[in-house]
Amino acid sequence: MGVGVEAMQKSGKSVEQAKVPFIVRVRAYMMVITLIVLWFLFGVLTEGTYLSSRNMSLLLRQVSILGIASIGMVMMLIMAQIDLSVGSTFALFAGVAAILEAYHAWGTLPVILLCLGGGLLVGAIHGFIVGWLNRPFAAFPVTLGGWMAWRGLENLLSGGIVVSPINPSHEFLGSGYLSKPLSFALLGAVALIFVAAVLRTAIVQKRQGYARSPKRLIRTVAVIVVFALFMAYVISFHGMPVPVLITLTLGGVFHFITQKTSFGRQLYAIGGNREAAHFSGINIRRNTMLAFLLMGLLSAIGGLVFVGRLGVAEPQMGTYLEMDAIAACVIGGAAMLGGQGTVVGALLGAFVIGSLDNGMSVLAVSSFWRFVVKGLVLVAVVYVDVTAKRLQK
Repeated sequence: MGVGVEAMQKSGKSVEQAKVPFIVRVRAYMMVITLIVLWFLFGVLTEGTYLSSRNMSLLLRQVSILGIASIGMVMMLIMAQIDLSVGSTFALFAGVAAILEAYHAWGTLPVILLCLGGGLLVGAIHGFIVGWLNRPFAAFPVTLGGWMAWRGLENLLSGGIVVSPINPSHEFLGSGYLSKPLSFALLGAVALIFVAAVLRTAIVQKRQGYARSPKRLIRTVAVIVVFALFMAYVISFHGMPVPVLITLTLGGVFHFITQKTSFGRQLYAIGGNREAAHFSGINIRRNTMLAFLLMGLLSAIGGLVFVGRLGVAEPQMGTYLEMDAIAACVIGGAAMLGGQGTVVGALLGAFVIGSLDNGMSVLAVSSFWRFVVKGLVLVAVVYVDVTAKRLQK
């Protein structure tokens, strides 16, 4: 035994690292492993069509809607709340935008401003009621009521029919592309900024006496480079899809909010231990209201992008979107009981869900089987997650 430990120490591995169960290590890279398996499987079954730059571009455009919903949903789950009205709220603002543009000749900018204000109003209504109830998962009955009310209001306003056409400038938000030169320049600039920020942080930490592990630093830079190369492959088809740019921008903003601000830290504290957060002086009602305001704003943005992608507003658009968003967050590592989850994880989870949907669509798999497969994948991910947590204790 002593010889084995000595050998591990010489190889740079600690005893604790050697004892980490395999399933725990799998959990850390679960989404990456899942994506690789899915892409390999669909790539073989479609003879490479699935992995083409064209399909990857279409996949990201499709995922962008779910991604926006997942960004808001993960905030809810971190706080031990939930929003079941996401799909209906998306549909409401998609319908309002289409009605104003098709029937009343409104310009795109006034429509966007009105819908963003409406999103804040919806978030304020949810946040006020949930904050007034001041209970864990009080949002369940409140947003369930919103799920019914906002869907009904959309059908009432549209008469339950398809509404079109929308302004071409609005369609650009959901289905347009930036030019290739601009897309590559933007991608290169952002990648360099992220790499520079990571290296600067490492230098500052080293000066302060707690330097990062070199392996961790290399791994972070490698992730940025791989993502940049993937996006370059996507851009090579027709340029950067505008809805993808919107989703990535929102992801960056809300990642900063949840990870680098006092509001974000308070959300984790509320979700982790509500009573302790209260006694530590955190204003739970105020944070609840702010979280729902942001959720309403994201829902309005999502609805605007949604109708821009489709070019029409349909009465049933957004159906089951909230379920897919919850699934994406759980796959991305969020806990239903609160205090756990990240925006990056939620976006990766949305990418997994979108990859499944897209792959089965390319293979012309029945919509009934799509629900079955997505359900099985979700159960498998939760099983691995729960098993890994049990082994870590």
